[in-house]
Amino acid sequence: MTTTINASTINGFVTTADTSGQLAIQANGTTVATAQSTGLNIASTGLVFSDSTTQTSGSGVAKAWVNFNGTATSGSATIRAFYNVSSVTINGTGLYTVNFTNAFADANYTTVGGASRYAYGTSSYGSNVHPENISSSQVYLQVGYEDTYSGPIAINSYYVGIAVFR
Repeated sequence: MTTTINASTINGFVTTADTSGQLAIQANGTTVATAQSTGLNIASTGLVFSDSTTQTSGSGVAKAWVNFNGTATSGSATIRAFYNVSSVTINGTGLYTVNFTNAFADANYTTVGGASRYAYGTSSYGSNVHPENISSSQVYLQVGYEDTYSGPIAINSYYVGIAVFR
C-alpha cells in the first residue's frame, strides 16, 4: 500500500497511509502522480499547462518554438504558430530576435532551426539558421545561405522555424 492524498469531490480531502515510503497524489480517486525514492512519476497525461496543452516527457520536448514569416524589412515578424514565444523582432535582413514568454533559468539551452524561401520564380533554396547572443529571455538569429561564389548571404526568409530544448 502507498500513502495516498486524494482530493475527492464527494469526501473532500482524504488521506490513507502505510509504511511503504511511497506517496500517491490523486484527483477524485485517479492517481495523477506517484513520488518514490527513484523520483516523481506523472500519469500518462503528463504535465498539463494553464493553456490546456500537455507535456508528456521532461526531456526531448521543446520548451519553446516558433514558425514565422520573416520577409518584412523591420518591425515584428508574422508568427504562424508558437509555444512560449511572445514575439519575433526583425532587426534587419536575415536578423531576428525571438523573445520568450517565460524566461529560462539560464541560457544553457540548445536551438534547432531551419528556414527556406522561394526566390527568382520557381527556384528555391534552403537556408541556415544560426543562433547568436543567447540569453535566458531571448535568442538572436541570423538566417542566410552559403553561395559558392559570393560566400554567406543573409536573407529575409518566408518560413523560419526554431525550437528550443532545455
